[in-house]
Amino acid sequence: MRLVLSLALGLILAVTSLPTLARAAAPENPNPTYQYIKSVAGEAKAKRYAWHIEKAAKKWKLDPLLVARVIRLESSFNPREVSHVGAHGLMQVMPFHFTRRGIPRSKWFDTATNLDLGCRILAWYLDRMEAQYPGLDPRALNHRALVAYNMGPRAVVSRGIYRSRYSEIIMKRYLLPGASESAMLAGPTPQDPSSNEGVPAMSDANQAAMQAELAVMDATSSLPTAPGLSR
Repeated sequence: MRLVLSLALGLILAVTSLPTLARAAAPENPNPTYQYIKSVAGEAKAKRYAWHIEKAAKKWKLDPLLVARVIRLESSFNPREVSHVGAHGLMQVMPFHFTRRGIPRSKWFDTATNLDLGCRILAWYLDRMEAQYPGLDPRALNHRALVAYNMGPRAVVSRGIYRSRYSEIIMKRYLLPGASESAMLAGPTPQDPSSNEGVPAMSDANQAAMQAELAVMDATSSLPTAPGLSR
């Protein structure tokens, strides 16, 4: 009888330990975007947003890890975030971007819609910076595209703001695809002035300039691959 009870107890213990063993054996998701989001916002948000970010970034030929860094600073992965100037969603897209394309207000917080439009804008600014400053170091191009995304294109082209606290936060510890660790730690290039702190937010004139440029963006059927952000 003791032998039977011992065998039964051993079987029960073995069965109840199976879920724990299965969980322990589950492989960790190796995707860098997933891992980054998990490290700064938790596993639940990594599971929810990593795939969407990868999809939108791939469409617009951006590095999804950089897009995730933009989202962390813009909205902290809060899809319902609204800024004091009215920017909406994960990538904090301004209302006129939506209305110009006929996107109804009900879709402004939609994850896929917000990511697609935000990535489109960022990719277009990077393309503009590449055309405006040919031969510039890829990290410097990234800084200028990020300044344009945050403050408007005139801040870069007309006012010469090539770095900002915003771009520095996003680019800190960010390794360009295919670049070495030493390149990431090299710091500003001679062509790229140090950060300009305390600059004002995007003015009405900058917003008008951006809207004019959006007409060109709307007429562009596709964007070329942009150095520094391409996968």
